[in-house]
Amino acid sequence: SMTSVAFADKTGDGTGANTPVVLNEVHVDSFSDLKDAISNGDKVIYVDVTSSLTITESLDCKGAELILNKTISKGSFLLISSGCTLSNAVVNTNGNAKHGVQFYRVDNSGLSGVTVEGGYYTSVIVNGATDITLTGCTFEPSGADVYANVEYAMGKDVGTTPQVSVSSCTFGNSNVP
Repeated sequence: SMTSVAFADKTGDGTGANTPVVLNEVHVDSFSDLKDAISNGDKVIYVDVTSSLTITESLDCKGAELILNKTISKGSFLLISSGCTLSNAVVNTNGNAKHGVQFYRVDNSGLSGVTVEGGYYTSVIVNGATDITLTGCTFEPSGADVYANVEYAMGKDVGTTPQVSVSSCTFGNSNVP
């Protein structure tokens, strides 16, 4: 992976011109650690989990890229709870999850200004969830097994028909719905 580098005068007096400034890469394995990293201004955040990381409250990621650093064999990289909106993030599955983001049997949740890179089946799956809002997002599932940018699903033991509102979104994989 690549570390972002910017050139700036760190001193403000001209003596630090063209000195590389490396944005911190951090590793997290919990929602609490993720919130702390974003609060600290970290922009490249490796998430070291082997099952979905659950977003339990609304979170503005302030432009951070969340990169899945381990393989999740079942499910999604991020699982959004009821009443939660994830915003201003790049969610990068790094080829390590079937779905980038899942809304599973929740309501009144969403994504705003989020780019989901990857998901080797879908970028987003709305599974038995209602009142889901996707606004100003980009979905880019990738891989040989991709079947949808956004999937509306009723998985095993799910009796609720999904409901989702999509506005001002870009669907990056034009080969699938």
